[in-house]
Amino acid sequence: MQFFSPRVGIAAFFETLFTLGQRGELTAGGAPSLLQTAVMVPEFGNVIRLTTPPWPVVRALCTVLRPLARRRRYTARLAFPGA
Repeated sequence: MQFFSPRVGIAAFFETLFTLGQRGELTAGGAPSLLQTAVMVPEFGNVIRLTTPPWPVVRALCTVLRPLARRRRYTARLAFPGA
């Protein structure tokens, strides 16, 4: 379960999420991969938060995984094709 809060960055979050879906890069449950999440959390953490695991754990994991995700060319924001 995720909590959405309407803020300025929510449009960019959903554009990124829909682009990942268009590319077939979401899990069967509709979530981004762990490495994709690691780059998205710092970018969109003020707009959306995972409810599990606890937020401090999510932030710590993203801090550790983000450099690896960046090296593998994951980016936090993606533009929807044709937009």
